[in-house]
Amino acid sequence: MDRCPETVDVARASADVSPPDGAGLRWDDLAGDRRFETPLKRLGELDANGLARLREGVDSRAILSGEQFSTALNNALVNWSPNESLYSVRPGTGEYMKGPSGADLIYLTKGGEHLVFRDGETIFKLDYNANKRVLGWTEGWEPGRLSGAEATSALLDIANDKESRFAKLRDSHGPSHVIDQTVDVRIVDWPGRVINEFIGENKLDGDRTYEFPTIVTRQSRVHGLESLDNLDLATGYAEIGKNPNPEKYVEVNRRWLELVGPADFDRELLLDVQQSPSIARLLQRSQRNPAFMDALRRFAGSSLAYTAATGETMDMVGDGNVVFIDSRSYLLVDALHPYPARPLWKATEVLHRLNRQEELTRQDQVGLVNVLNYVRTVNALAHATGLQERISIVPRDFHSDRWKRFLELWRK
Repeated sequence: MDRCPETVDVARASADVSPPDGAGLRWDDLAGDRRFETPLKRLGELDANGLARLREGVDSRAILSGEQFSTALNNALVNWSPNESLYSVRPGTGEYMKGPSGADLIYLTKGGEHLVFRDGETIFKLDYNANKRVLGWTEGWEPGRLSGAEATSALLDIANDKESRFAKLRDSHGPSHVIDQTVDVRIVDWPGRVINEFIGENKLDGDRTYEFPTIVTRQSRVHGLESLDNLDLATGYAEIGKNPNPEKYVEVNRRWLELVGPADFDRELLLDVQQSPSIARLLQRSQRNPAFMDALRRFAGSSLAYTAATGETMDMVGDGNVVFIDSRSYLLVDALHPYPARPLWKATEVLHRLNRQEELTRQDQVGLVNVLNYVRTVNALAHATGLQERISIVPRDFHSDRWKRFLELWRK
């Protein structure tokens, strides 16, 4: 997830968490409350010490009411110190780069692909994962492995491909559902301490900076993404869930991967296997809010159209890449798949081999499990919202019992 932190409006949620007279707030109750789940998780990512102080306030009964807790949580999110992170800009060192205002960038978070910074109303995402692949920022890396020109050329190819695929994502979902962005390759002053962290060795002087070409994505800052009124979509992995039931795993895959079975939507079956609190909240709100059902239907339909046009999945595994706003619309914050690939045909090829009970490499399994969770979720949401279209990836002669074999292989 590469979302930037914002003030969270939790005040309206406070009335229902105040304890009865004579009783104190319990941290476990607050942490398990879906209204506080996202902001508490975000605070833990941004400022672990701030989260610990908030919990200490509850446990010591310095915080006695829901209103006090809401205020303390908001204050912690607003006042966290970015300088405690390894990836933060150290003032006066010239690390990373300057923003449009000429000031040091403010570090926000580390996502699965990017380090995220802010300067005023602009968000900067530095693609460290592309540098790890192109420059070889892994164990055993040597600084002179590639020339600057070679690295820049390879990164430009990735950046151009990313812009081309982003345009297709915007065309499928519509400009109002994506955050407009620009992508280019810049020379970035990387702190030695950060590169050492990536490669797992102290190869460079941690107190110096080193110039490397880097893919930099710029987006306009969007305020209020973390509001408790907004829900996000995070599919998670059914195969990694707690003790997935093999029989239910087969049945859920028959319905939303093989596309066979009863016409009625089985919400409980999906949630039992996918085990995504995010999907549970989306389906629950869609049942009681027609406007939200329409937004969910538009999202599912546009995702089907994007995948049909490109053969690619979207990045929906982690938190915050897809956010539903005010129950009427949705926003793709960072949903473009990070790699230039056409995984659907590859997944079908792996399923053919699974069906023939041939050996699957770990790379085969990792690629397949990502596609399965995307396709299963999009098809299920299409079913839940009344759409007829589906994504089809499973060979016609596929034996359903092979799903059990795949689950066994994965869990080994």
